[in-house]
Amino acid sequence: VAANLHKVTVEGNQHQVKIEGLNPATLYIFTVVAENRVGRSLASAPVTAGTEEEKPTGTPENIKVSSVSSSALMVSWEPPSDSLIHGTIRGYYLGFKDV
Repeated sequence: VAANLHKVTVEGNQHQVKIEGLNPATLYIFTVVAENRVGRSLASAPVTAGTEEEKPTGTPENIKVSSVSSSALMVSWEPPSDSLIHGTIRGYYLGFKDV
């Protein structure tokens, strides 16, 4: 049994259950086992499903700005930590103004 295996018990007259508290943009493998007074069945064939993405909760890091000419600046950054992206980064928005 894997160390990160989570178990949910469902009454015998139920045939579905909502699993909550999962991580966004994460794949999970599910198996189901039937149980009666005598014991448990073998596990069903595994089914893989994934949760939807969420907006990133982390911010870009290590932002650096350097002058490349009298009319241009180069801006660079690192993406948020992997655990705070919650999906695939599709782009970045850079805001700026003169002061």
